[in-house]
Amino acid sequence: MAGRNKDDINIAKAAIIGAVLVVLIVFGLIGIITQYIDKKKKEDREEYYRTKCYIYDCENKKLEGYNYCSEHKCAEPGCDFSRTSGTVYCAFHAWENDPVYRAEREKAMKMEQELEAAKAKNDDGKSGSSKNNSSGKSSGNSSGKSSGSSSGSSSGSSSGKSNYDPYDVYDYHSAEDFADEWEDDFDDWEDAYEYWEESR
Repeated sequence: MAGRNKDDINIAKAAIIGAVLVVLIVFGLIGIITQYIDKKKKEDREEYYRTKCYIYDCENKKLEGYNYCSEHKCAEPGCDFSRTSGTVYCAFHAWENDPVYRAEREKAMKMEQELEAAKAKNDDGKSGSSKNNSSGKSSGNSSGKSSGSSSGSSSGSSSGKSNYDPYDVYDYHSAEDFADEWEDDFDDWEDAYEYWEESR
């Protein structure tokens, strides 16, 4: 009887050990499969961003040898810049090849020059009127302008510092190069890619 009980205990132990081994094997397989799926997703995501058009919200693939899709690439053969608003060319080639765009730009530039001329004339009128004031008022105005200039300079300097980019995105020709270089500083490769696009 004692021998039979001992055999039963050994069988039970063996069954428990076998069950534990099965559980460990199953969890191990689950871990391997999960790692494979995560790796595949990352590779697919990186491939997507390597081949998509550089326009942020465009889902089309790049044209072979270019950074933009057929909808956003400049129509000039060999040009790898994006189209500017209102034309199928980039800003440079639109000026050369699109007479409508050129006419609109020339009109806008003329209006801007007229506004600047009018502003300068107005400033000259104010300056002449100011010279006719008393020396006390002139001194007060000079002090005010000096203070305003100092404040504006300080504000401009502060504003310039606030725009400092620690990653120098303009040193990188493409978002892929930037993301490959700085991926570790962001949540993932995709975040680095988007940072480059939003900073340009």
